[in-house]
Amino acid sequence: MVVPSKIVLFILSLWTRPVSIRSVGNDRHVEKLDTLAALAITDTTRNQYLDERSDGDGEDTLQPLNALENAMFHPASQQPSSSPHDYIDIVIRLTSPPVGKWATTMTSRRERDEYRSMIVAEQNDVVDRIRVLIPEMELLARTQLVMNALFVRVPPGTTTRYLEEMLARGSSSNADLGVVARVALVGTYQLSLSDTVPFIFGDKDGLDDNGVERGGYLNGTGVTVAVIDSGIDYTHKNLGGEGTVAAFERAYGTNRTDNYTRREGWFPTEKVVEGYDFVGEWWPYNNGTLEPDDDPIDLDGHGTSVADIIAGVNGVAPGARLIGIKACSSIGTGCNGIALVQAVEYAIEQEVDIINLSLGSPYGQPFDDDLSYALKGAHDDFGILVVASGGNCDNKPYCTSTPASEPSVLSVAQTVMPDKYVSQIELNGDDYVAPFFTWSKAPLANEIVSGPLQYADGENNNTLGCEPFAPGSLDGYIVLVDRGVCYFTAKVLNIEMAGGIGAIIGNNIPGEEPFVGGFSGNVYPSIPGYMISAADAAKIKQEYAEAQSSNSTGNMTVIIDPSNKMRLPSNEVARSSARGPDMSFNRIKPEIGAPGQSLSAVAGSGDKERNFSGTSGAAPMVAGAAALIKQSCPNCTPLKVKSLLMNTANRDTTSDATGASAAISRIGAGILRVDKAIATTIWAYSLDDNQPSLSLGVIDAADSNIFISRKVLISNNGSKRQELKLTPTFRSEDKQKSGAIRVRVRVGGNPVNSIILSGDDNIEVEVMFHIRSSLVPANAMSSGIQGTDPTGLNVNEFDGYIIIEGGLDNEIALPWHVLARRSAKVTASRTTIQPGTFPDKISLMNNGAGVAQIDTFDLLAISDEKERGAAGEMKPTPDIKAIGFRTVISKTCESDFALQFAVSTWDRQTHLLPVMFLFDFDVDGDGFYETHMYNTPMLLPVDARVATYTRVTPREDDGETAPQSSPERGAPTGPTANFFVGHGTNSANTILTACGEQLGL
Repeated sequence: MVVPSKIVLFILSLWTRPVSIRSVGNDRHVEKLDTLAALAITDTTRNQYLDERSDGDGEDTLQPLNALENAMFHPASQQPSSSPHDYIDIVIRLTSPPVGKWATTMTSRRERDEYRSMIVAEQNDVVDRIRVLIPEMELLARTQLVMNALFVRVPPGTTTRYLEEMLARGSSSNADLGVVARVALVGTYQLSLSDTVPFIFGDKDGLDDNGVERGGYLNGTGVTVAVIDSGIDYTHKNLGGEGTVAAFERAYGTNRTDNYTRREGWFPTEKVVEGYDFVGEWWPYNNGTLEPDDDPIDLDGHGTSVADIIAGVNGVAPGARLIGIKACSSIGTGCNGIALVQAVEYAIEQEVDIINLSLGSPYGQPFDDDLSYALKGAHDDFGILVVASGGNCDNKPYCTSTPASEPSVLSVAQTVMPDKYVSQIELNGDDYVAPFFTWSKAPLANEIVSGPLQYADGENNNTLGCEPFAPGSLDGYIVLVDRGVCYFTAKVLNIEMAGGIGAIIGNNIPGEEPFVGGFSGNVYPSIPGYMISAADAAKIKQEYAEAQSSNSTGNMTVIIDPSNKMRLPSNEVARSSARGPDMSFNRIKPEIGAPGQSLSAVAGSGDKERNFSGTSGAAPMVAGAAALIKQSCPNCTPLKVKSLLMNTANRDTTSDATGASAAISRIGAGILRVDKAIATTIWAYSLDDNQPSLSLGVIDAADSNIFISRKVLISNNGSKRQELKLTPTFRSEDKQKSGAIRVRVRVGGNPVNSIILSGDDNIEVEVMFHIRSSLVPANAMSSGIQGTDPTGLNVNEFDGYIIIEGGLDNEIALPWHVLARRSAKVTASRTTIQPGTFPDKISLMNNGAGVAQIDTFDLLAISDEKERGAAGEMKPTPDIKAIGFRTVISKTCESDFALQFAVSTWDRQTHLLPVMFLFDFDVDGDGFYETHMYNTPMLLPVDARVATYTRVTPREDDGETAPQSSPERGAPTGPTANFFVGHGTNSANTILTACGEQLGL
């Protein structure tokens, strides 16, 4: 129902079946209300792709799945998951501020220690009270510096809400008892040089423009960097160790059962000066038990590679000291949430200057995240710069990771390696870009592999290559198969086993660049394998089909020549690098890019190196660069170090997908240039949020003209006066020409193009953004039908730079970013139903610039607003405000009708990928909720989109499993989905749709 100006609502009916609704993640439940009412949800930023001619029957909110092919369940999200362990780990936050909040006012160590002792006493009281409630409780850890928190393990079935309520009752009766602020589940995170190091200094050979060796005298001496990761192999040659396997075995042992928990005189070393292991060797495959010890030696190797990039012999800052802190698994990719917070406290106690975390959780929500809160405390209260990897989840809106998305943390994107080449294959004289699978057998340097092309078995069978081919059927052929269903390795092996001499896999995702597919299994192919793009695969298959029709496929010859390569630009964002903005604030994240593929140390190898890639490899590049700046400026605050790095980044970056200028939400300020950061005498940041960027967030443009002001402080650290030219720029020329947003720089209210700034002085300037709503595009982003496709984000995203130019070698810039969408402004004549009036009538008026999408529902339930959690309390925002339903006609359904349930929350949900709403239905009225409906992502060839699923829970009846709904009603027996979820991003309204038969009706 489209409302350009005015509408009248008629209140009519009510759902009468029992239903329970909850939002996953914060224990919010509401129950059905037996009150006649209605719910109207207003999409004031109506999606521009909806048909404005809709007659209001509900069909415009139905987005069926059946038009899409190859849809799959998300393997981890078919239904709500439960813990695989027989315990639950919980963090309990107390209200007393941590020590760090008083760090600037407590002048002596004694004062801090006394306050810390008081916090410990409060924590002891809470521990005692928990033991009374839950005798089986195990105290795992406690922190006092950046977070006043307890980490405990409790039996399954213990809800955080129960524990929070019981502890609150105990503290309310006695003011001397420790007061609990929040109880929440503990999260887990994932572990996300010879060419790359010189590149970030601006020159391939490692010399600056004056021929000075990179950084001159700067090598990080006097700076201490904490690496919170899987530990560090301090015996490796690159890190100052003996450099032999024997040395590693002396320090670690020959296997995990050896006595690896003692330092035994091998640690600490001159390079790795301290460290600690907070997880042990077997977590999480020892029922999740943490087994800490004081030896952080690394077996996994991730942390060792990170440490080598930061401060190894060929690293960015080879003179820096390292603190090795192990918080991640030795036998997996997980990082324990408890160990990570403990690691931050340990780093503070070691008085480090910089913390590096090459880890994260995609779609992170930094405001709620406890690790982000701890890192914010390390930054704000202890003056530590934190650098973290932005994530490797590709060009998907909002997927950038926590803790990198915490505003105080410097988030790093990955750019392609300098002088990187991609292999090509030749077919009948044409070259095709074809990345080589590094786990397959590469041709020798002067070896050319040549043979006739065949598509699959030559008869259009087994086109995916997932089944074995007949022995000998591919002798001498170079075989093309399609991507999908099975592992890349399996496809190449199947081709080899049938006699093929080369394998080509055609990508199945249009527009996605071909890439080096991952290895699986334990058998390596003995033939070369490659991937080509979907477009190239389609072209080749068309030519092959034409050749088949003329019996001339033998003339299609593939030539694999190792010297046939194409050079890639070194200023390109890597395909896998995550995109922002962040989930909590819609801020610019990631904030800077760096090369993310380096030859780096291999743990346990003595002196061997490996290719180490991803944002895990890019973050330590930036951490090492920060160490150099900190050496040159020991009194520089984290804000200044971050500003210098971002201000001087190389803005000439391109997108991996299009070759166009890279979006600010992918690259931030640009690519790291250490030489520029060290040399500049000017720097700038926003006074509004203490960031070297201008993030305006989401702007719902309803009023005709919107003005947003940001204050920027520009400082001149040089001794000479400088004339600075101030130039606002747009990344997209088309968006600048649209006139939707105008950017001006002002001083004292007057527009300026340049300023004079004296030496050792600063000046405050104002950046004014003028948004003209009528020219702003309508909302193009949704969690459902758009999902992780960045197309909608590209429509609503406006970005650019404020360039501050003081000469050739003294130019800096601040990136700016806004998500602007034309919006409605709807008001109601009243918000209550007239007693005794039926039907009732309420008028709605839209005075905004955009068209409003109004959908009316019968009201099922309402819920009061819950107390909002403070930062770091793991208390996310899916706080349900109201639930409504309606029935709509749909030919997609066997029953010819669908039920739509609307969820309105007190706070907006940025994107539904990390949010789940569950509806439990007692359709047959027997007191058991047998049918369940929920939203969850589904995987498609292009991206992940959020759909509505339903499932039926088996019920135990006298020891036997029985169906929950009778077959006569056609109830489903497993997860099924027919419709996408209706949810415009950054909206408080969500619509879930299910066919009548899915709900047993």
